[in-house]
Amino acid sequence: MSNFVLQNEHLRLEMSAEGALTELTCLATGTNHVRVPGLDLWRVILQDEVSLVNLVTPANQPCEVVQEGERLVLTVPRLAYRAHDGLRIVEVTMRLTVALDGDASRWVTEVENRDPAIRVMEVWAPMINGVRPPADWALYYPQDCGLRMADPVSNLGDRGQMFRFGVTNAYLRELYPGKASMQWMGVYGAQEGLYCCSEDPSLQTTCLNVERNFGETPAGDSLQICFIKYPGQRVGRWTAAPVVVAPHTGDWHAGAMRYRAWADGWITPSTPPAWVQGLPGLQDTILREQYGALVYSYDDIPMLHDAAAEVGIELVKLTGWHPGGHDNRYPDYVPDEAQGGRAGLMENIRAVQQAGGKVMLYLQATQMTRNSEFYREHGEQVSMRDPYGDELADTFTWPGPSTLLPLSAQHRLINACLSMPEWQQAMTQRTRELLELGADCIYLDRLAGYPGYLCFNDDHPHARPCEAYVDRVQLGMDCRALAKAASPELALASEYINDAGLQPFDFTIPYGFGVHYGGRNFGELFRYTFPEYIITTQYLNGAEYERVHFALVMGFRLFFAVNWQHAPISHTPPEFRAHACKLIDLWTAHADPFLLGRFVDTEGMHCNNSALFAKAYRSEDRYGIAVWNPTPEPQPLAITTNDGRRLDWVGIDGLVGENLPAQGVAFGVISREGGA
Repeated sequence: MSNFVLQNEHLRLEMSAEGALTELTCLATGTNHVRVPGLDLWRVILQDEVSLVNLVTPANQPCEVVQEGERLVLTVPRLAYRAHDGLRIVEVTMRLTVALDGDASRWVTEVENRDPAIRVMEVWAPMINGVRPPADWALYYPQDCGLRMADPVSNLGDRGQMFRFGVTNAYLRELYPGKASMQWMGVYGAQEGLYCCSEDPSLQTTCLNVERNFGETPAGDSLQICFIKYPGQRVGRWTAAPVVVAPHTGDWHAGAMRYRAWADGWITPSTPPAWVQGLPGLQDTILREQYGALVYSYDDIPMLHDAAAEVGIELVKLTGWHPGGHDNRYPDYVPDEAQGGRAGLMENIRAVQQAGGKVMLYLQATQMTRNSEFYREHGEQVSMRDPYGDELADTFTWPGPSTLLPLSAQHRLINACLSMPEWQQAMTQRTRELLELGADCIYLDRLAGYPGYLCFNDDHPHARPCEAYVDRVQLGMDCRALAKAASPELALASEYINDAGLQPFDFTIPYGFGVHYGGRNFGELFRYTFPEYIITTQYLNGAEYERVHFALVMGFRLFFAVNWQHAPISHTPPEFRAHACKLIDLWTAHADPFLLGRFVDTEGMHCNNSALFAKAYRSEDRYGIAVWNPTPEPQPLAITTNDGRRLDWVGIDGLVGENLPAQGVAFGVISREGGA
């Protein structure tokens, strides 16, 4: 039987009668992205009376492919899987439909479950399989701020690895909304690429999966790219949000713009107060340890601010300011009598404000501990549950100078289900209380992004396990409304990076890929797609010159957490503090466009020296280029705008000539009248 074909002026798609994708060709370039045809197009995981996991694959499944007008429909009337006593056929139907839309293919999956003994747990569809891009292409994956993997067919996993539990680890898998910051990924060269996107605004948990298929030889290796959904469907029908797969011309920037055009239909970044927009950085210090020891008291808060202000930073973040200490007794937040009590905390916050500074108070917004009053009253009901019925918890033990804690303690931070009214009410009430203490900014830890776990507590309000985090944005918005009602100048911040999750927040402190220089870090991916969001560095632990220079070029605000949040900036060497002060002076003197403008990556510029690291910014009136020389030798400043204009460069010691010194940073700014 011949294959089924969909074709328009942009794209040709071919599917076999057996339901395998055999061709996906961009007609503008002639590139067929399915280089290894005939691999699986879908996969399903079912739960039955015995096993939580039963794998269903296309092998030995009767299916039917039909062409209905301008679309193809693949139907598997009854799913079957191998059980211990043989093949089990169940009353579950799956339909996978694909149609062309311009240069994109649009896929929709439907599942109908008629078997009360079965629950549909995972749906992998479509699996864009057999993708083998050229060796000079790269995978762009939205882990944290961004990851770029060169030649992914060769570099994803290791052919010589020992499989653990019989399963390869040659994959990238992160959950959205969690460590996956966006719902798109792709493989790209300099002139074209393959864009993959889950167009799902529901905030239901989704896994972004890129996996390496091992052929008989390396020449037969390929990639599988897909979005894994978690319907948790018992009897009834479920329809997935559309998956868009588009082979197109243009590099990864074109993919980012395509995703942003879709995201603009439901994501609206907030507008931070002016002081946050111009924020060069902040300093974080722990006042009380997790294990009880006092590091500072409330009377030390003005000193902590003065230390930060020495280098031009006015915002101080206070962590461990409550009796339980940092990462302990969550979410019981009251002023600590041993540190100075409520009056002492408020008095010292006012002292910082009178000195021109601002104070941010920490609040863990997604986790709790068993030793808290809140947990004793609500914890069992509020906690997320895994498929075995156990509490979902992360372990995070601050060791201090001991061995007994890191070797014998597992301090559990239990994840609260954000769908629970008790937790939502607790977070809004805590926000009110922290605002009453006089804080300029409230830090709602983790609420913007990670984690994105599934919750299997059937007593919770969410209808499906994948809906545990759909309320995270609304909870953040409720807290934001409280702050803005008190004053438009008050701010909200969070941790991690997520396109939808950041909407309630004025800035975020990231963790993970993309906020470092080199390797597979590629922060440009998120920065270019969502340049409005203000992102800091990850912890600056001391005199980290290179990370500070990289941050200035990327627009990451400086997050000083010296000695792992145990010391102010004054504990770094004097020469570093002097250097940091000059850098911040340079940055704030050119806030327009480098703090207030829009990050545009390399648009409008041409760099003829690959040793330099340079990025461009646009504001309404100005176009600027920030450049860093990460090498140990001076480098020619061979950078011009696309219309050929050269820039005058200024560094921390004034005008910079034709060469940028080793480790030097410089800014070049021109008027946009010329069109840059």
